[in-house]
Amino acid sequence: MKKIEKILGSINNNLNYYYLIFLIIYSLLYIFITPPFGSPDEHNHFRKAANSEKIYIFGDLRIDKNIQNFSEEIKNNLFGKKKIDINSYFKSESKNKFSEDFETADLANLSGYPYYAYIFPKIGFNLSKFFSDNILKAFYLGRFFNLFLFIFCSYLLIKSNFHKDYFYTLIFFPTTLSLVNSYNADSFIISMTCLYVFFFFKFKTTYNTSHIIYCNLIILLISLIKPVYIFLVLINLLFFKKNFKINLLIYSLISFVMFIYFYDYPVMPIDNNLEKKYKIINFLISEPTKTFKLIFLTLAIETKFYLYETISSVGHMLNINYYFNIYVLTLLFFSYLIFKNLKFNKKTFYLFLILFVTAIAVIMTIYLNTNSIEKFETIKNVRGRYFLILLFLISCGFYFQNDKKIFNKNKYIFINLLVIIVLINLIDILSIKANIIFLMFSYLIVYKEYFKIFYKIIFPHFNLLILFNIYNYYY
Repeated sequence: MKKIEKILGSINNNLNYYYLIFLIIYSLLYIFITPPFGSPDEHNHFRKAANSEKIYIFGDLRIDKNIQNFSEEIKNNLFGKKKIDINSYFKSESKNKFSEDFETADLANLSGYPYYAYIFPKIGFNLSKFFSDNILKAFYLGRFFNLFLFIFCSYLLIKSNFHKDYFYTLIFFPTTLSLVNSYNADSFIISMTCLYVFFFFKFKTTYNTSHIIYCNLIILLISLIKPVYIFLVLINLLFFKKNFKINLLIYSLISFVMFIYFYDYPVMPIDNNLEKKYKIINFLISEPTKTFKLIFLTLAIETKFYLYETISSVGHMLNINYYFNIYVLTLLFFSYLIFKNLKFNKKTFYLFLILFVTAIAVIMTIYLNTNSIEKFETIKNVRGRYFLILLFLISCGFYFQNDKKIFNKNKYIFINLLVIIVLINLIDILSIKANIIFLMFSYLIVYKEYFKIFYKIIFPHFNLLILFNIYNYYY
């Protein structure tokens, strides 16, 4: 037993290297097992990265005709639930090579996404042309470059952070690994969020003013991709309020840049036309009771799906029905880490209020852009991945390394985990066996240090189950 404890302790002490090794291993598996365009809307994101323009702000993009046909063919096969024969795209046929015959890229609703979100995969994609004219090889190299950015940002965060367990868990969510190893703009957003938290904690320990500037600029970059995240600027104001003049100057710059960028140019994905949007806005304002009911029912009914999707929604398939118990264990462990590290004060309350307002703004933006008035009792088309960066930002309310010693909260944490189990039973009644397992797990996580280390070590390998199902689903 002592030998096992010694091994577990040794791995825990070198968690950075353990994390890096398996981050690379599982990222490579996601890159090659997830088929091209198997991630959400990846075919359109890919076209933004693979276009022929070197400098781009607005307007149409030109793309190689064979690249567009390549992405359209595989996308149609995926949506038609046909098995993918990857090897056929490696063959030296003319359709699998660059044609140098250009046409306007079909970007669907992603035309307004800023170009910088695709800089890294674009570099990888273009580098491939020096040694191959095969489109699929270029595609994979583009995915690699998004991975390089994420490894740099996430390892920087984990290596220097007091709460590495929390980020370690978040980074190994299948949803996270699936997105960061794709062309999806969420890959850039997640990497930048890691960088934001890195600078946030740096400021709280060094009080270097430059870190405030970096934090604000990162929020600007994220918000230009998805404007609804602009509410996150309030986190900077909340924690950096002593530097009000600097924040005011930066916020003025952010407001100016966003006004220039969005003036008469919609950046968010849009399905509803302006007339339909005005009707929805009028409905929301003129029917406050129905609006409140809509939001309440959405939160009450859909939140469990948002949570499960945030943990493990990969591409066009959702694994909830496969590993429900593992999702619950992950949720309990993740909740434990939050309760353990969270400071309970006024700032934390306001932080959660900002994150809640941002979440509601995300939901209502989707309602405005893609839903119909009173067609459903809840808001549809909201995906768990939209809330992933909010989980990273919860850490802004954590204790800092230079804080006084944290008092023992084990009893309080255990009670809260029990409450979560009760809430899960209210939504989906669990078997007696499942409840016993969750109760035992909660107790061991809270009170037994080496069990907690053991779970941290095995948690990344949950991805093997997900990858196995991706392979069976697509091939």
